[in-house]
Amino acid sequence: MSAVFDPSGDFAAVADATEAITLTSPSGAKTAVSAALRRAVTEREAAASQGKYTRADVKWHVPRSQSPSVPALGATVTDTTGGVWTVLQVEHDVLSDRFALWTRRLQIAVGLTEIVHVQTAAWSKDAQGAAAAAWSLAVANVAARIQAVEGSLSADSGRPALRVLHRIYLARQIDLTASVRIFHPATGQAYRILRFTRPQRLDELLTIEAEKVPA
Repeated sequence: MSAVFDPSGDFAAVADATEAITLTSPSGAKTAVSAALRRAVTEREAAASQGKYTRADVKWHVPRSQSPSVPALGATVTDTTGGVWTVLQVEHDVLSDRFALWTRRLQIAVGLTEIVHVQTAAWSKDAQGAAAAAWSLAVANVAARIQAVEGSLSADSGRPALRVLHRIYLARQIDLTASVRIFHPATGQAYRILRFTRPQRLDELLTIEAEKVPA
């Protein structure tokens, strides 16, 4: 009687330094994986990809038996430290029966080193009948990068004033409306959103152009 070779249960037993991760589909469905293997992208792999992969990327090996379906592009991997990695490519290694997930942690790749809050306004009228906003927290602790990109002189108040346009990159997709602003808790500075660009690719971020709200 011949034995049937089935490698599907071998991966967790033979791979060292596996860790528990959570796979989250683009629709929000979560799958707990108890034995994923993390592999940093090597210089050789990064060079051979002609810029497609970078040293900020990680390749995760996930046993097929622990993922009920093929992970989708745009899904995320959350590691044991809370780091979130976006799935850019999926490969199925038939021999070892596992998925190889090429992922990128955009917070590292784009240098999102600051933390901001998203605030929303409840509008009312002040004693003179002018619109007044009471700001409250909508989304807390979003990884971000804020950089000044250009300045211009304005004389709206009758005297010259410097207006500086800032570009803000956010690690999360946020519903933006006219009643939303960005607040930097470390500096106490609020930013008025002028326009924004939704990402067109998986490795891009929500990009906002904004100006500081005068104190």
